[in-house]
Amino acid sequence: MHHRLALALAAFVLTGCHPGEPATPPLLRETLARPAWQAPGTVPGRSFQIPHTALVTRNGIPGVYVIGENNLARFRMIKVGKRHGDMIEIISGLFGDEVLVMGDLTAVLDGSPIQVASDATTQ
Repeated sequence: MHHRLALALAAFVLTGCHPGEPATPPLLRETLARPAWQAPGTVPGRSFQIPHTALVTRNGIPGVYVIGENNLARFRMIKVGKRHGDMIEIISGLFGDEVLVMGDLTAVLDGSPIQVASDATTQ
């Protein structure tokens, strides 16, 4: 029970008090050019795999950055399973059909404007 509360609190802290708004206005952040990957559609109750270069850990929490509205990166907390070569099994946290930011994620923050590098979206 305490584990779920800690995860919920961590998600709240990562997204801020107003989940729909970035912590820093996008106009004040540099647009980052990053490759992207289109996640496949999912079947309820079944896991799927993503490239390990999309995985990031923020404050000890595993997640990915999903390209959201207005091409802003949004941190999404995930539960990972086994690694299979260059792919990682995702047990929960993604719905499928999301576009994930990949590559060097050190400068990417929740709300960072993302420009998808040309011909970088793969499946």
